[in-house]
Parts: sequence; structure tokens; C-alpha cells
Amino acid sequence: MRFRMVLPEGKTYTNETNSIIVPLMDGLAGIKKGHSPMLAELADGIITLRLTKKQPTIIQYQVQNAMIEVLDDQITVLTDRVEVLSKDANKTSIM
Repeated sequence: MRFRMVLPEGKTYTNETNSIIVPLMDGLAGIKKGHSPMLAELADGIITLRLTKKQPTIIQYQVQNAMIEVLDDQITVLTDRVEVLSKDANKTSIM
């Protein structure tokens, strides 16, 4: 699946992923290949992205004011603010 995150100033981040966990307003949702189309508001929280077998890595993003669209194995997140959370708890802003 293709994952894309877009910020208001036009900055984008893209990657291939096996699965993603997102914070919906009423709880967490897991998305894998073949997921039905979805458009939803995200709660402020953490998006967990599990990269493909070529890159067996987990990346987490802290997002605020975000929406998600899932359509044809393409995941797009629009967010006002994002921080990349690394494994050692250091934070790196991509804004």
C-alpha cells in the first residue's frame, strides 16, 4: 500500500507500507491491503506505520488536526501538525 502524509505548506512524505494503525475519534483502526474505502477525521494521537518486508521498520507519527482517506490501497493523511517519533523517544519535526 502507498502511504502519503500532506502538510498545509505542501510538504509531503510518502512510503510503502504493509499496515497502518490510526487514532479515529472513537478508537484505533488497523488498515491493511484491500481495506474498504474510508474517509474519517483522526483524533490527535499516534499513527503507527509498519513498512514493507524490504524495510522491516515501524515508524510512528504524532498528528494533530488530521483527516485520512483510504482508497484503492492508497492511504492519504492530511494534517496540520506532525512529529516523527523515533524508537529512542527522540522527536524530529518534519514541518
